[in-house]
Amino acid sequence: MSPALEARTRCVDPTARVFVDAEVVTAEATKQVKSDWAAADNTSGADAGTATGTQTSTTLQDTGKSWTTNQWAGHRVRIVAGTGAGQDRTVLSNTGATLTVTVAWGTTPVSGSSIYVLDPPLLLDDGGVRLAA
Repeated sequence: MSPALEARTRCVDPTARVFVDAEVVTAEATKQVKSDWAAADNTSGADAGTATGTQTSTTLQDTGKSWTTNQWAGHRVRIVAGTGAGQDRTVLSNTGATLTVTVAWGTTPVSGSSIYVLDPPLLLDDGGVRLAA
């Protein structure tokens, strides 16, 4: 069993008499994944850049980008340097130059100082937690 997963649990649906095996992801596993991200090369994501333009509590804008609409939906965005460093959020949607995140930033990124990296979304499979290819 993957060390990122705590245990295999048998769930029972008494009305349908169905048994389902499920693996439970622990808070410790989540911390480990975040730690692995922090230890990784800060420029090794699917895309990276510097926040420019107007930033809000739920957006990150890079006016130098021309992304396809919703190209990054479901991916993770990490602030790796500057104001807000250490935060990561899931991208809800994006326009050509703006990412909208699912949960507000604790510290809003600052135009010109916040460096970000976009990572693939997390997937769970029988091997544990992994980044999507």
